Amino acid sequence: MQEERLAELLERYHSGESNAATSRELELTFGIKGIQVRHMVNALRRDGVPIASNGSGYFYAATDQE
Repeated sequence: MQEERLAELLERYHSGESNAATSRELELTFGIKGIQVRHMVNALRRDGVPIASNGSGYFYAATDQE
């Protein structure tokens, strides 16, 4: 499932706030639109996956504070 692939990609390559992936980067990687990225991120968050975001993009939270 693409959501699992997204979680794996963020955990492996975009862990921590300083390594955020832009929405555009994720759109190109998965061949989807920005709204679909947001839906996938929201679904992962509902499942308890620690995906965070800031003005730079999305990242896998490396600390409890993130």
